[in-house]
Amino acid sequence: MNGRLEHDKIIKNRIEKKLKRLPNCVSEWYYNLLASDLSYMSCDMYINKIKLFLQYISDDILNIDFSTIKQKDVDKYFISIKTKENSNGTITRTSDSHQQTVWAALNSFFKFLVNRGYIKKNFMDQIVKPKNRDLARINQERKLLTQEDFAKIMKEVEKDWNDRDRNSLIMALFMNTGMRLSALISINNNDIDLENRTLTIIDKGDKTHEYYISDSLKDYIEEYQHFKSRDRMFRNYKEYDEDALFVERGKRITQKIVCNIVQKYSKKALGYAISPHKLRAGFCSILYKKTHDAEFVRRAVGHSNISTTQRYIVTKGSEKKKAADIMGKIISGNTSEETTTNLPFKTVEYWLSHPEELQEDDDNISVDDFNFDDDYNLTEEDLYDNYIIDENEE
Repeated sequence: MNGRLEHDKIIKNRIEKKLKRLPNCVSEWYYNLLASDLSYMSCDMYINKIKLFLQYISDDILNIDFSTIKQKDVDKYFISIKTKENSNGTITRTSDSHQQTVWAALNSFFKFLVNRGYIKKNFMDQIVKPKNRDLARINQERKLLTQEDFAKIMKEVEKDWNDRDRNSLIMALFMNTGMRLSALISINNNDIDLENRTLTIIDKGDKTHEYYISDSLKDYIEEYQHFKSRDRMFRNYKEYDEDALFVERGKRITQKIVCNIVQKYSKKALGYAISPHKLRAGFCSILYKKTHDAEFVRRAVGHSNISTTQRYIVTKGSEKKKAADIMGKIISGNTSEETTTNLPFKTVEYWLSHPEELQEDDDNISVDDFNFDDDYNLTEEDLYDNYIIDENEE
């Protein structure tokens, strides 16, 4: 499975180009991050944040004298990143997650500079790490992707004959597995085992995930494999990536191309464009609606920590209402021990042994109970899902 390594090489080359336009100490910090086992994607995200900070405090970032940086310079910059100007000129606050990322990048960078003797103190020690209050705001602001929305998007993909087999498989993989964008573009042909119905990928943090290939997904894969071999023969590419599952003009498909595909068909189906990250969030939401089990969703989507999953699964208080109804019946004596324990909140083990029940709909839970953060634009959002160093996700 070399797809991930190929992607890392692309990011590594991009980073090295950026570093030529940044002070030497940023390069030293970058190598220190790599030595600390951070991924190239995480390093790229952090370097972007530091580049923006340096541009804020100096017009000549290559010749910055770090010993002249003052606490108020850092304070003013951190205040500036708490709001953003939208394309229509309105000012809105940025998400807590974005602020936490900037704080973490600056904290890591200043800590390194202190250790190497470039500066005497870590300025972030004087700035409290932002709390993540996004979930409360998300409950009021976000639209939810439902299973009906997934069906509408797939319908639009299959109506379009232009690369239909490839694009259908891309969307089907996102919707069936909830995998990350970076994982999808890294899939190689030999990662697929149709005989044993498994798809093995290397995900964020070099974690290996194995997915089950359903009957419908198997059909999409076989149709695309036939289309791909025929397409290659007709076009007679001089160079062709033999390993990559998804290709564009003979080369491994890029994140930008996949984002454009998702945007194109979601816009047609829903009236507004979404990103691959939103499909991942929709996957979590639909699973939670079917199972009412956050731990099951955590395992299915591949999060290491359930607190990460909770950012994808947000309710408007339906659990509180359900709990109040249950306790009200208990207090009034209108329920029994058997009734109170026979709730839809079953264990992971139960759902793994009763997969057929995942198809049952629960009329007691409204799709309006679930929302997700819409604070990021497309680029920021996909970077957040793929690149950010998350202290809660091991």
